[in-house]
Amino acid sequence: MTKTVYLFRHGEVEEKYEGCYRGTIDCELSEEGIAMSLRTARFLQQKRIQRLITTGMKRTDIVARELVGIPHSIVTDMREMHLGEWEGVKKTEVRERWPELHARLLASDIDVELPGTADTPRKLRERVAAAWRQIVGLPEERVGVVAHAGANAILLSQLKGVPPEFVLRVGAMSEILVEDDVVRVLRENVDISGELE
Repeated sequence: MTKTVYLFRHGEVEEKYEGCYRGTIDCELSEEGIAMSLRTARFLQQKRIQRLITTGMKRTDIVARELVGIPHSIVTDMREMHLGEWEGVKKTEVRERWPELHARLLASDIDVELPGTADTPRKLRERVAAAWRQIVGLPEERVGVVAHAGANAILLSQLKGVPPEFVLRVGAMSEILVEDDVVRVLRENVDISGELE
C-alpha cells in the first residue's frame, strides 16, 4: 500500500512565548498562527486527507476544528520534549544560566538531562519512533499530521538517517511517501501558501 503523510509544524504562538522554550506549555496561537492553521486545514482538505493526527495541544488541535467530518486522532507521542525549568524561559536566559546543558542540547546529546525533568532527547526519539509506527499502521492512504518542531525534526532525521535540524519554520509542511517498506521524504519545510486553491 502507498501512504502519503503531510507533516506540519503548528502555527506561530502568541507573542509572550516567542523566543522562549515552550516544550509542553499548552500555549495559544497568535492571530498569524491562527491564519496559518486555517491555511493548513485548507491544504489538507485539498489533498483529501482521510485522517488527521494532532498532539492534543491547543496549537495543533485548532486544525482539527476546521476539518469537520475527517477522522481525528490524538497521538501524544508527537508532543515536544518536556523541558523542565526551561519551559517559558527566554532562550537567551537559558544560554546564560545553563551554558553547558544548553550547548549539549544543541549538539544533539541524546542523554542530556535538563533541570526539573526526567525527559531526554533519547526518550523523545523513542516516542516519535513509536508514533511513526502508529501512523504508518493506519489503514488510511492520505494522512495529515500537525505536531511540533522538535518532534517533527526528530522524525524527519530518523526517516532520512541524518542528524536532526531544528530549523523547521512555523506552519511548514513536509511530504512523506511510504510505499510498502520504503519511505521517502519528497519535500521538507515547505511554505504551502502558493499551493492553495
